[in-house]
Amino acid sequence: MIRSSTRNAFRAAGQLLETVTPNTTLARLATRDGVPACSEFLRVDRLPRRTWSADDRMYAVKHMTEALRVRRGEQQLWADQAVALVEAHASRGLVGGIRVSGGKSLVSLAVGTLFDVPRPLLIVPSKSIKTKKIANAAADAAKHWRIRSDISWIAYEQLQRKAYADFLSRYKPGIVIMDEAHHAGRYDSSRSSRIDRYVEEYGVPIIVLTGSLIGSHVVNDSCKLCYWALGDGSPLPRPGASATIRWWAHALEQPAKIEPGALRRWARPKESTLSGVGRRYVETPGIVTSSGESVIGTSLTLQTEYVELKSKAVLKAFEHLRAGRQPDGTELLDADGSNIWLQGQTLALGFYYMPDPKPPADYIDAKRNWYSYAREVIRQGELDTELQVREATDPEECWPLQEWLEVKGTFVERRKAVWLSWERVEAAQKWMAQHKHGIVWCQFAAFGAALKPYYGAGALDAASGRRITEHAKGSACAASIKVCSEDLNLQHQFSEALFIAPPATGTWHEQAIARFHRYGQPEPETRVTYWLACSENAAALDVARRREREAAALIKDKYRKLLIGEWFHDQNKPKKSPAWRDVHLRESVMI
Repeated sequence: MIRSSTRNAFRAAGQLLETVTPNTTLARLATRDGVPACSEFLRVDRLPRRTWSADDRMYAVKHMTEALRVRRGEQQLWADQAVALVEAHASRGLVGGIRVSGGKSLVSLAVGTLFDVPRPLLIVPSKSIKTKKIANAAADAAKHWRIRSDISWIAYEQLQRKAYADFLSRYKPGIVIMDEAHHAGRYDSSRSSRIDRYVEEYGVPIIVLTGSLIGSHVVNDSCKLCYWALGDGSPLPRPGASATIRWWAHALEQPAKIEPGALRRWARPKESTLSGVGRRYVETPGIVTSSGESVIGTSLTLQTEYVELKSKAVLKAFEHLRAGRQPDGTELLDADGSNIWLQGQTLALGFYYMPDPKPPADYIDAKRNWYSYAREVIRQGELDTELQVREATDPEECWPLQEWLEVKGTFVERRKAVWLSWERVEAAQKWMAQHKHGIVWCQFAAFGAALKPYYGAGALDAASGRRITEHAKGSACAASIKVCSEDLNLQHQFSEALFIAPPATGTWHEQAIARFHRYGQPEPETRVTYWLACSENAAALDVARRREREAAALIKDKYRKLLIGEWFHDQNKPKKSPAWRDVHLRESVMI
């Protein structure tokens, strides 16, 4: 609970505990005993709880299958699908954290049948429409299930456009269903704002479906989506409670930045706070997460391989980087380590990014001064990134920020790739030649474009114009993780993958591996290889694995890809290389 002296201080300041500005005296006062039991915590604590027994799940399957299957239908709902549909109807909203290939598409198409409302609207990623995946799924589902004939769909990307600014208010859907809903919840974008306005004005049922809802930043990523679907029944702080969101996030991240405080109330003896909060989350009516029943029969093997960099130019560039300089020896401007992180990841692949053209002197000076100031604030531990420092700083009281904001818009930073070595490209090409059913996952377009074929923007190969879904079986390819790791069924073409530079975001691994380790994979075994060529590579994989363990604890889903795979670790780490000198970076920059 909060001490009376703390409450009095807030009353005197005329502030609510939930909206106190971070990194202030009041914020530190509020959290001196850990996360406070503020009104948002007490609201969540008072929410009802429910659990689903095996018998309840079987009854849901029987009941919902009978209610929704057409007379000639031959399919039966999976338990996760049936439970999700029951919860959606009972709560008049749903947060369905159903894992990849767990049956979200059928739920998104059938849930509108349960509501007597006009014009159900399904929002999906644009590639689901371009590849006709959603249209084909609707046609196939209608052979077995009662799918409303008036259901329509639109892409998240369309809602972003100016021409669609008032689309929702004009179309007035009676229910909004969001598949791959993380496309709307994580971004401060127009698509999110437009959905938010419609929810607030019309209060229609909102169905949120995604296999990537819960990640390491559970509160920041999910509070808005949970509020849209469940309103005051959300088991997370509501979007307006900015301070509470930050406190919960800091207590649940590992290592924790503040003590769990009131959050410990939900944990059992000898149980972690993360597990206790996770149970409070999944036992909330309207929340459904994947059960253990959807485990895929195909085995998954994950293997690390240490890579020894031999290029003298690359090793020299790493020496500069470890000394805080650009690979060309010039000053490295950085506040939170993001440039160091980027350069380390790309140097391991044989190139680095540099400005093109070079910024003017006054721009560089203002940026240097501001980033130096931001670096000092970040070192205090309250804030993680330059953006957070900028948002928490008043330009009128901070001349470095004032000068930076004056010149920031006068120059558009562009960058180009400068290649130092092609050894990693050649090694990746060799891997592709030896693994005919393999896919090389690339974080950086410059590296991917050096491989053929490479599926980048629009999931297209620029040379042939062919989509990755049309790629011929029996030949390897390279693909963008950002573009091709979601909403594509690739299990009939690929059964193994190579990550040439592992991302630190656990959900990227989950999604990318799930493109081929999913239902319908004809091979008995699938394999994933991780190349580790520098400290940044190894740190990213370690962070991703830990974040997936945290996600599993929060949503009680122990069947995530990095957790169910059988790991084989290479023990031959290269020695005496500048690429492997220790680097200490905040995890917030590893994205």
